[in-house]
Amino acid sequence: ALARLSGETRAGELEAAQAGVDQARASLEQLVAPPRAPELDAAEARVRAGQAALRRAEIALTNATLSAPFAGTVVQINLELGEQPSTLEPAIVLADMSAWRVETSDLTELDVVNVRVGDEVRLTFDAVPELNLSGIVTSIQALGKTYQGDVIYTVTVEPQAWDERLRWNMTATVTVGGE
Repeated sequence: ALARLSGETRAGELEAAQAGVDQARASLEQLVAPPRAPELDAAEARVRAGQAALRRAEIALTNATLSAPFAGTVVQINLELGEQPSTLEPAIVLADMSAWRVETSDLTELDVVNVRVGDEVRLTFDAVPELNLSGIVTSIQALGKTYQGDVIYTVTVEPQAWDERLRWNMTATVTVGGE
């Protein structure tokens, strides 16, 4: 009885081993067999869906990327995280800190006729009274605006030097020529 029990145990082990071999052979045949059309179609559909998802993600990344039109310094941010941008004001104000300019806001029609592009000017600043800079008129607005009963023109001046104490929107006095 002992030998028979031991033989039956070995027979069970042999059957289990044979089942393992059969399963491995079936797996091997499945691996080396050419794919069937439905499986191939399903795999190709998954690849196309993955490629489409990748394209959507790339487009979303492009749309989420903010690119500046020039190299500069962010001087003002008008949005908070999660806020919708307004069409009335820029989300970000970017400045080229290497190319300063001064714009007049009160040159009347009586004065603008005496100013030419290329004229030399003297710049003084309320915030730094001891500072005097020279500059050149680079443009004169062609169309005036009515302001408090006067027609005024914007004249743009490019300073020949700059001082690090000066900031945007500081008040400057522009004196044309020897005036």
